[in-house]
Amino acid sequence: MTCFQDKWLEAVKALNSVVCCRLDEAQPHPDADTSLPAKGNLGVWAYHFVSAVAPYCPAILTRTPEMTLAVKDGKAGRPSDERTPLCIEDICLDQDATSERAILHSIDNGADAISISPHCDNVEAIVDYCHARGLGVFIDCLRNGNDRGSEKNSSAHMLLSPHETRAIFVEDKLAYTDCFLVKQPVWATTLAYSHNADGIVCGAPHDNVSADDVKRIARYAGRNLIVLCPNPQGDIDTLFKYFGPDRVLLSWRWFQSYYYDNHHQAAKEIVATFNGKRESYRPGPETKNGAAKKGFLVKKDG
Repeated sequence: MTCFQDKWLEAVKALNSVVCCRLDEAQPHPDADTSLPAKGNLGVWAYHFVSAVAPYCPAILTRTPEMTLAVKDGKAGRPSDERTPLCIEDICLDQDATSERAILHSIDNGADAISISPHCDNVEAIVDYCHARGLGVFIDCLRNGNDRGSEKNSSAHMLLSPHETRAIFVEDKLAYTDCFLVKQPVWATTLAYSHNADGIVCGAPHDNVSADDVKRIARYAGRNLIVLCPNPQGDIDTLFKYFGPDRVLLSWRWFQSYYYDNHHQAAKEIVATFNGKRESYRPGPETKNGAAKKGFLVKKDG
């Protein structure tokens, strides 16, 4: 496993939680009840926020460099012997933005992992570059939302080795040429698995994402990839079913509220809710041929 995967699993075990609080924009928003303040020290706010959620959240997801830096400032003020959440910068660097400068900027801002587009040039080199500097990498696979629906049905060219070609299920191959075609989520997951990325970004079944999509993605994810779910308002049970109770990272945006003064209690309640689902899933029984179905879990009775 990669360094970030080890850190994630260690934090999940220590906290018994897979909930990641998500912070989007650092700028004021007209709705004062659900946004950061127009005035105030963001670093001071981040210190109190990190302190409040650290006992329950293994990670914090940021959507802007400003929020990543704020989380870094918030973590810096905590005692060195206290656990601090990992920071994942989910800005999905594309082939135009992914460069040494952009990656080093994320590291300087305090990110422990970043998300990138599968369309970046030379994904393998990017993953190797990040890992050499202690930075985890999530590859964008399939997100929820109306503007993401086309990704599921778009086709991608793949040029793989004979061994990798045999790993693609025949029903997922759309054409046979020097490069054959597959749907983008299969392609992105195959990239993540074959190039040793830390995880993929995949939404829970909701809107444009179906349970069949998640099932198909799970066939190519192997046993180590972490699944970052940026919108846990869908069918979370399906993610736990196919990826297990410890490899699904649930990003919860509700924590955005600046004026809510009890983040600690809110985190405790949300973690308890999802743990009720997590603990229902354990590795399933062996199949008839004596081998457990890779990537598939069953729900416990009761």
